[in-house]
Order: sequence, then C-alpha cells, then structure tokens
Amino acid sequence: MFKANKITSAVLALAILAPLPAMAETVSVSVRYADLNLASAAGQQAFNRRIAAAGRQICGAVDNERDLSRRASINKCLAKVRSSAEPARLAAIADTARAVS
Repeated sequence: MFKANKITSAVLALAILAPLPAMAETVSVSVRYADLNLASAAGQQAFNRRIAAAGRQICGAVDNERDLSRRASINKCLAKVRSSAEPARLAAIADTARAVS
C-alpha cells in the first residue's frame, strides 16, 4: 500500500468563475483522489480524468453541442477549470511524492 493516505486533504476542490452572461458565479466540485497512487503515471492519469469529469459537470460537455457559440463557451469554461485546478493538482502530486519518499 502506498503512503498517499497520509495526505491530510484527500479531496481537491475545484473553483472557477463560470462564464455566465450577466454575472460571475463561483462553482466548486470535489475531486476525490485518496484511492489513487499519484506517484504512478496511471494514478495521475486517473486523477486527470476525474478533474476533466468535474469540469464537464461544471461546464457541460461539448460532445453533442451543435451551437458554435455555446460550444466555444463550454471550451472556455473547461480551460478555466483546468487552469484553476492545476496548482492544487500539482500540490497533491507533490504531497504524494513527499509521503512516498
């Protein structure tokens, strides 16, 4: 068993400013990763997929969106999610690396 369970915070909260027309709203989604081995490439890939899924939960999915304007808004929102999650994602991976070594 890896020592990642010793990490105090095993949940990454993603907060973004959602691109709403008349107002800005902060939205957060919890991304659990205590069950992942972030010291491995496979664990990090699973973590990235969970963050992407949280982004789709916040922003919506572009897969079936035909409206180009809405599609662009979703892509912009997803980029903001990735950007806002990146520092916490890197910190979680670094914490795991410290706990394992």
